Amino acid sequence: MPSSTVADLVINEPWTQMIAAEGHAGLAQTTPWFATDSLRAALKSIYEKNVNVKIECENCADSEEFGFHIGRIVALGGSSLEFVFFDSAGRWFDAPYAIPYNSITQLVVDDPYVMTFSRYVGSCPVETEKRGEQ
Repeated sequence: MPSSTVADLVINEPWTQMIAAEGHAGLAQTTPWFATDSLRAALKSIYEKNVNVKIECENCADSEEFGFHIGRIVALGGSSLEFVFFDSAGRWFDAPYAIPYNSITQLVVDDPYVMTFSRYVGSCPVETEKRGEQ
């Protein structure tokens, strides 16, 4: 669904309970640490925290190839963000690329997949430019 149609944030209670039961209580937060007022507010919070994130763009024309991104937001612009990603072998790409805000359908932070990869890929090779939203 287009991000403009998102009206509410829903916490997946069964998932939260399962994660807590498996001993990962820190991952089982019922209130996200990032802003949830809007997509831009969430992205800004994630960007400012300088953490890795999984971004999905499930409805773009080439989503099968380019609909899944995992890495770091390095800049926020007027209509898109700049993102540096790493591949399944844990190799960072050298340059950022643009992801339009209106193509984003899902943001995932602090889940076991993102956290596991993040422990092994090392630092993002692109210095984060703290220019904020325009």
